[in-house]
Amino acid sequence: MMIPNPPKLSESPRRLPFLPVIESLRGIASLMVCIFHIVYSTEGFVNHPVWKPFFYYFSYGVQVFFVISGVVIPLSLWNLHYNGSQIKSFLFRRIVRLEPPYLLSVLLTTLYFFLRNKVPGAGEENLIPSLRDFLLHIGYLVPFFQDAKWIQMSYWTLGVELQYYLAMSGLFLLLFHSRLIFRMPAYLLMFGSAFLIQNEFFVFASFPIFLLGISWVQNKSGIITQTERYLVSAFAAFSIYWIFTPEYCVISVLTIIVIDNFETFSSKITRFLGKISYSLYLTHSITGAVLLHFILDFIHISGYKALTAFISIAFALLIAFFYSKWIEEPFKKIASKY
Repeated sequence: MMIPNPPKLSESPRRLPFLPVIESLRGIASLMVCIFHIVYSTEGFVNHPVWKPFFYYFSYGVQVFFVISGVVIPLSLWNLHYNGSQIKSFLFRRIVRLEPPYLLSVLLTTLYFFLRNKVPGAGEENLIPSLRDFLLHIGYLVPFFQDAKWIQMSYWTLGVELQYYLAMSGLFLLLFHSRLIFRMPAYLLMFGSAFLIQNEFFVFASFPIFLLGISWVQNKSGIITQTERYLVSAFAAFSIYWIFTPEYCVISVLTIIVIDNFETFSSKITRFLGKISYSLYLTHSITGAVLLHFILDFIHISGYKALTAFISIAFALLIAFFYSKWIEEPFKKIASKY
């Protein structure tokens, strides 16, 4: 994209530091989604009128992830002195780092479904994906085809994230231009498409959530004033409320407030969770959730639900640790070389 008088990112811009709170929030968000799928999504596991709605709120870890990406991607592009010419290397690094662990989890999930069909009493529903649906997971193409289904429902967010990376590789130069006349078309495009295409499986509806993070980086980099940031954030919050739900709005705004006020927050637990967050996100449905179903269906200790849930979540964390160490980390190192 050619922008007249683009921001002079190559002339020693003020580099923005790594934020420890990002890693902490990433770990917390991943654990929230893990708990949601293991505890809430297991049919009949929690029926209490208070606890069931409580565990539903753990699904909002997804919105935390989106706000985090709203910060991390433009921050990375800013520190990269991005001017459009690095688009191939920017996208290549993310593909190398993220896609192999994702595609392996798709393969492992499909293999699990095949094995599940061989186990008596494991359930009558055939979860084995069609060849078309399996192949559509390459490139996150599932939402572009009618009646196509995700092998794991959590994969849809990864598709939205990829769409966001692609969008930012083009919109960054507008959003981080020093003149409002160039930033305004990007704002109008992102907010306008959010209201026109209110489908959560595409990035457009979630643009306001990402903008909460983007405007934070714009302000921190000195591109926009605090006033503009608050105006963009306020309209983003209104858009999230209108398009989604009040809960989406609250959790998204709270996330950026935490980032803004606790930039250096970190602990051993949150650092550990942050380190394995992507692996946990990819694998928990075929580790912790499967173990929980096995305990309920074959061991029959339903009277100890809290213990069963704890064991299942701990197992998911353990497998995510090894998945991160043996699968994710090697590809991170490869991506860092480019």
